[in-house]
Amino acid sequence: MYFVNETILLVHAFATWMMIGIVWFVQVVYYPLYKRLSVTFSDMEKRDLKNMGYLVAPIFFFEAISAVILVWIVQNDVYHILAGINLLLLVFVWIISWIIQFKHHKTQDLLFIHRMHHILLSSNWLRTLVWSIRGFVVLMMIAWVNRIA
Repeated sequence: MYFVNETILLVHAFATWMMIGIVWFVQVVYYPLYKRLSVTFSDMEKRDLKNMGYLVAPIFFFEAISAVILVWIVQNDVYHILAGINLLLLVFVWIISWIIQFKHHKTQDLLFIHRMHHILLSSNWLRTLVWSIRGFVVLMMIAWVNRIA
């Protein structure tokens, strides 16, 4: 059972830190470039959302499934609390993504609107922060596993 927990934790940590890298890249490089576009915005937006989906969808899947499994199979109280916090933060990130980010991407799909761009940047800072906090929670989970091993 311990090997399974450790393997799932490592898969989860890998997926989480991949997403942290992606979300920081999107926040500090990708979204700011929207203001400088010289091509038709809606064409670029459709293409980039599709391509980004191919990149993040499998990572989202492994991150979500492994987060649920970690909460479900964990025996230790402290580890279980960390796994629960991690899952709650992931759910919060997904809520922000679905309610704010995806909605405004669809609006941006029609034409570039500076107000919507500002909302994307602002709300993505929240996602970036929460995902980064999750990364440190996952590191604490790894440290806890190594402490009791």
